[in-house]
Amino acid sequence: MSENKTYFIINSGEGVVKISYDVVASIAVGACLETEGLAAMTAPTDVQSDLTDILTRKINSRGVRIIADEDDSNRCKLELYVSVILGKPIADISEELQRNVKNAVEGATGLAVSGVDVFVTGISLNKK
Repeated sequence: MSENKTYFIINSGEGVVKISYDVVASIAVGACLETEGLAAMTAPTDVQSDLTDILTRKINSRGVRIIADEDDSNRCKLELYVSVILGKPIADISEELQRNVKNAVEGATGLAVSGVDVFVTGISLNKK
């Protein structure tokens, strides 16, 4: 494991489990890709925020920002940056993304997801 990565640390009866932010982001992206109406994962549009997050390793290139809870090391919030396909209501796609990502991350990692915010940064006119 690389020492420059950021991890969630979960204490179990048998020892410590470290889950990389990259792993959590990969699980989130996988859940997003299974959601009907998603065109692509995108990057945040706020350049200052994006640069700060990249330097502090809080965001990856896949359009997922991980925000760890300062009071509970087993809790996090996720931000998704996506482009959607025109045709299905954006609110419906966003709610499905929120459900899918929350369930996938909690089920795979045991972390509690306090929220999933969806930022729709683009729209695709082409159906996949």
